[in-house]
Amino acid sequence: MLPGTLTEQNTLDIHISNSLTFSDKFSQTLSLLSHENTDIVLKAVQTLYNLRDIRALGPLRSLLSHADIEVVHAAILAVGHLGDNRVVHALAGFLKADPLLQTAAVHALWELRSPSAIAPLSQILKDSIIGPMAAEAIACIGGAAAFRVLVKHWLEFQKQTDTENYLVLLRYVIEGIADKIPKVQGFCESIAPYLNDPNNAIRASAACCLLAAGPCAGDEKALAILSETLPASYDLPACLRYRGDLIRSLLKADGPVKRWGFQMVSRFPKSVSSRFLIDAMNGCDRDCEYVNHIAEALMKVKDPVVAPAVLNLYLRVSWNMRTLLHPLMRMFKKQIRSLLIDCDTDDETRVVISSNIGISPVCIALEILDFPLDSRILVISILSENKAIMKCLPWTQWLKNNSGFYITVAAEVAVKTHFKELLPVLRKTLAAYPVARIIRAVGELGDRESVPALISHLSSSSSYTGSLIIETLGRIGGKEAVEGLKNAALSLEPPGKRLAFRALSGCVAGDDCSFFRDAVADSDWYIRMISVDAISRRPGPENFSALVKLSADPVPVVAQRAFYFLKHLPMSGFMPVEDVQLQEHRAAEED
Repeated sequence: MLPGTLTEQNTLDIHISNSLTFSDKFSQTLSLLSHENTDIVLKAVQTLYNLRDIRALGPLRSLLSHADIEVVHAAILAVGHLGDNRVVHALAGFLKADPLLQTAAVHALWELRSPSAIAPLSQILKDSIIGPMAAEAIACIGGAAAFRVLVKHWLEFQKQTDTENYLVLLRYVIEGIADKIPKVQGFCESIAPYLNDPNNAIRASAACCLLAAGPCAGDEKALAILSETLPASYDLPACLRYRGDLIRSLLKADGPVKRWGFQMVSRFPKSVSSRFLIDAMNGCDRDCEYVNHIAEALMKVKDPVVAPAVLNLYLRVSWNMRTLLHPLMRMFKKQIRSLLIDCDTDDETRVVISSNIGISPVCIALEILDFPLDSRILVISILSENKAIMKCLPWTQWLKNNSGFYITVAAEVAVKTHFKELLPVLRKTLAAYPVARIIRAVGELGDRESVPALISHLSSSSSYTGSLIIETLGRIGGKEAVEGLKNAALSLEPPGKRLAFRALSGCVAGDDCSFFRDAVADSDWYIRMISVDAISRRPGPENFSALVKLSADPVPVVAQRAFYFLKHLPMSGFMPVEDVQLQEHRAAEED
């Protein structure tokens, strides 16, 4: 953060009654800007900075000519915080003022992020003290104009700048330009030597700048530096986003560079031949970690010629990666069906592939029945999202005769396919033992008939299972779940009590707000904070009074949250009709 920034930590409070509405507090604070005591004016400016109400912008701008330098300093920061392009000229006038005001003006223009601030900021780039701060502000504004200004300064004062920091700024700006990167004569030539710098950070920034700037002689070396300095799992670097000309080079490489190549194919699907893609795919091994990017790229290319390579890749990679290729199997199902006739693979793989190329669900289910138990469970787990196949399987018989083997996968199928016919047997198992997978399943399916079984396990379960049950009860909701959560909230010790209150806040009805109003005096600040959220969602005069009380809470986060709702929620929802009519009548008299 730049020097001179206002924060809530150094902002002094103005003592205004908490019983006032936000609008009244704002008006009273605004009136203090004309106070004869400069300390009070300063406190008012700092408070308006944090209130972030744009109505204060005009009055704050008038303070830019105040006699007290500290008030002007605070006003500059506040105007930058609240303003837009229209205040650039007023703030730019302080760029050559007292160092305190100069620093504040740079920060204010940085916060505005207005392109029109680039020109005045560029005028102080040569200043040895404030110049680096101005360069950072220009970089944060970004865009082609910012890039030209920073490059011009770099080319002229390269030897006098902090190379590492300045290259970071150049990289930040050039990678953020959405349109065509502007060509600046001499830029690439000035950056290229830093590809040999002993400092890794300098080399990486230089490589990114060169690659983002467009084709040049240093591309190959820059790519090598990028692959060395970035993690193997790093997604497509921003500097390569528009370099469709590099796709062939990327696909020929290994490791993360090839990953970037397939990501680039997704962006430019017509920039490389299918034959080249096939060769790149054939070079991927079993441990390939970017199958998702390959699949995404081929879905964009849509060329059936790649179907054999897709099938070969599918057979090479691990089971957990194969599901990523299923959309491609369906896209090229005609070609895959022909290839599968002579394909030498195991029965489990053949069945899974068949399920994606249009074979009848009944035929798939019959083949699954012929598998040994372990293979059957594996295939069902892989195909658990295919409801047509899952409905053809004898779940009732399996769960009755061998529930221990099938209960987990049954819960998975029930959730993924919304197969509610499995719920009765899941409830039966849940009543006997709190299986985590079943608890999650009944929660995701919103099964209220499971609530008694869930509540029965609350007192005897481990802390993890108990937390899961509480969360699930909150998700299911309903009168019975609410009662169970209330009992848990009153009987459990933290953190179980906290979890119960949080779950309860999301599912109680309006009549249950008394429970949260009683919690306003709880010794645990976290529970008071949850009560704020619960009360604010249910208008009523009693709840309004509770929010006012919580807005004066000794814990800042609780008070701020309550104050936020008092500020933004329509008060008519919280007050009796007669009080609202009285307020409207008074407002009409004032007008």
